[in-house]
Amino acid sequence: MEFFLPTGEKRAFPRTRLNLNCELRFSDTQSQLDGQCLDLSTTGAKVLFCEKVASGAQAFFRLKEHLGKEPFEARVEVTRVEYYQQDTREGQGDSHNIQNPRYCAGLKIVEIL
Repeated sequence: MEFFLPTGEKRAFPRTRLNLNCELRFSDTQSQLDGQCLDLSTTGAKVLFCEKVASGAQAFFRLKEHLGKEPFEARVEVTRVEYYQQDTREGQGDSHNIQNPRYCAGLKIVEIL
């Protein structure tokens, strides 16, 4: 796990780069999807998934690894989904905990639980 505040970050709530396993449990179907959280801020997260998730979906997000005393959990909304293409230039590739990530989703944190 790597914590840092990126230089040049101009957001009011900077993102913290993570490399943690997570899960998304959908409110309507109670289905679950495992993913990898790439970054997290107080307002959202960027997560890799093997399956496409629907933009606008409501879900419960949970980091499977602890950042402190208790696991991080939040109610989220999927705000965007893009096809994920890993940067393969030398020194730019990331190692991922999930097999063959294909989609990158932006999650808006609605409520921290």
